[in-house]
Amino acid sequence: MCGIFGQINDKYSNFNYTTFCTLGVVNDARGGDSVGIFIDGKYEYGIDKTKHFNDFMCSSKLLNKIEKCKIAFGHCRKTSVGVTSLETAQPVIICKKKQVEYVLMHNGTIYNTDELAQKYIPNVDIKGMSDSQVMAHIFYAGHYEALEEYNGSAVFAIIDYRKSTTNPTILFFKGTSKKSEYCKNAEEERPLYFTNYNGTMFFSSIESILDPIFRMGDVYELNPNLLCEYRDDDMYIVKEYDRSKCLQNKIVPVVQSCNSYYNNPYPNQYLGNKKNKVMFGEYRPKNDIILPDPYGVKIPEFSSYLGITKLKEWESVDVGLDLLYYQKYKSNLLQGGVNISEAGFVSSDETNYCKKYWFWQGIMLKNKACFDYLLKIQYELNVDEMDLLSVYPELIASLAVLPFYITETGIYIDGYKDEIYNGNVIIPFSRREIEIKDGKNVKSNIDTVIHSGVQLFEKYKDYNPLTDDVVLELSK
Repeated sequence: MCGIFGQINDKYSNFNYTTFCTLGVVNDARGGDSVGIFIDGKYEYGIDKTKHFNDFMCSSKLLNKIEKCKIAFGHCRKTSVGVTSLETAQPVIICKKKQVEYVLMHNGTIYNTDELAQKYIPNVDIKGMSDSQVMAHIFYAGHYEALEEYNGSAVFAIIDYRKSTTNPTILFFKGTSKKSEYCKNAEEERPLYFTNYNGTMFFSSIESILDPIFRMGDVYELNPNLLCEYRDDDMYIVKEYDRSKCLQNKIVPVVQSCNSYYNNPYPNQYLGNKKNKVMFGEYRPKNDIILPDPYGVKIPEFSSYLGITKLKEWESVDVGLDLLYYQKYKSNLLQGGVNISEAGFVSSDETNYCKKYWFWQGIMLKNKACFDYLLKIQYELNVDEMDLLSVYPELIASLAVLPFYITETGIYIDGYKDEIYNGNVIIPFSRREIEIKDGKNVKSNIDTVIHSGVQLFEKYKDYNPLTDDVVLELSK
């Protein structure tokens, strides 16, 4: 969540300092990590002691010397993707030969920027960029079709100076999409409101401030999924984009069942045998890679690998309906080794009370040997953690502790036996026990005592994925 606001004059005229700063202070409620302004080619950012607009405006050299302007943009950032720094503060500025060519402000979070960047700007190094910076470079390259491909949420405000430095192209976009695959209707991703007053357009993420400031002016809401150009005191539709296939939440691939219960579209694709049960499906390797035999390699030691999820000490963990483990209050899936106490809190050290449990993109694994095993395969394939789920779904399922919840069908699957799950499941680090019948959750029992993972720790501590499973003969 971020706050964006601004002023656009129909001609070069007075800069309304009072209104602009009032919009900034009010939008502080949607920020809190950094602020930034862009006024006619000049820009300035605030962080740390000036991370709130209320503090920034008092020390800003740019704000206090501007008397007239054509366009003034302001942004209050709440970090969701990327680090908090002056380099990632907004508005995003793209310059060429020290000349500002493109400006973008973004309110929202984009989850699939890596895929979009690989598709549209493969020659741009996006390392260290925020999601907003990546989208700015995609649009700068002319690929606005990405507006119907991003997953997440967005309102964009854009200035493009490449056609004219005196009358640049000013664009706005507000997306709507389903919050999850279970929702029937699309919903607003982020808000944006604007009003015209005496030849000046003001806009803000917060509607309530526009009404008292401009009592005589009407307040409008930007229509969804339309890329609009603001000119001649009005919004003109450039193009409408279809976001019916996009979701606002982070799409987490889950292991798909490969048996015939689910009307598999590839009944003649045999992957091999497991427990004398034929499984169907189709591998879709990344970049036509050749799949190695994961059982034919020696697993090196990764004792120094503690995972990529950075948790605060004593930050509790949570588990969703999909039985994936998250950092509580955040969307981070647990990855790697995490020291968790019996009560479900994370510690920086492994002790008698805090055992190290291993996760792969939120999936709780049996032990470290399973994680090292997957890590070696990931290294061999040169793919990321999510890609590995789609390449070796059955393998990861066999290494998991809990059954899998298949979101497309709403069915829980026994990952080890590759069949519909039946039975009771105690959820570690929660107060829940669920009863599953024919793959459906028929009853949830809430206990007063949190379930620890100690029994699982003892049960699987000697488990070896190289010797304790029937070998899958994978396609080459």
